[in-house]
Amino acid sequence: MEFLFEFVLDLVFEGMGEASKCPRVPKPARYALIAVLALLYAAVVGIVALAGLLFIKDGRGAAGTVMLIIAALLLIFGARTFIKTYLKRKSG
Repeated sequence: MEFLFEFVLDLVFEGMGEASKCPRVPKPARYALIAVLALLYAAVVGIVALAGLLFIKDGRGAAGTVMLIIAALLLIFGARTFIKTYLKRKSG
């Protein structure tokens, strides 16, 4: 059951990512897909950051710090990928 759930979610998210880059998909649909993907990614980063803050609050400072560093790295690399994928003009 876990494999089936993972397969379906992977198929949906990969499909959304590819459709958001396809020029044959209408622009409003592409923008909506990009917004949904960005919100999902922001939610994941937020949950990791919240877990880090809760770890620090509970007195587990090292684990909280690691979680906050992971959240910061996710944010940096996610923004870099977003800019590279959607904001830079493709030459050629």
